Amino acid sequence: MPSLTKYGRVIAKTLGLFGGLDLVVNAATIHRFGTVLETETDLDTRNQCMMMNVGSMYMYLMAHLGIPEMKKRGGGSILDIASVRRCACQFGEAA
Repeated sequence: MPSLTKYGRVIAKTLGLFGGLDLVVNAATIHRFGTVLETETDLDTRNQCMMMNVGSMYMYLMAHLGIPEMKKRGGGSILDIASVRRCACQFGEAA
């Protein structure tokens, strides 16, 4: 599970370096290959959870921590960059 404290340190370091926050860019994703039937072990289940966390939870956490800082400066933007595999699958692979 992603750590709120860890990502809080990222925001704090950014504030220290630049004096504020205007933009959050989320550009992290991972993909494990295999069909749903090939992903039935505990290890594969953990891999699936990790894919969901990297693709969704990290984006949420950075928005959760970044928005209050951007509001202090009158607003800002969030840019989420993800692979097409976040919303579509290919033949023989679980989305």
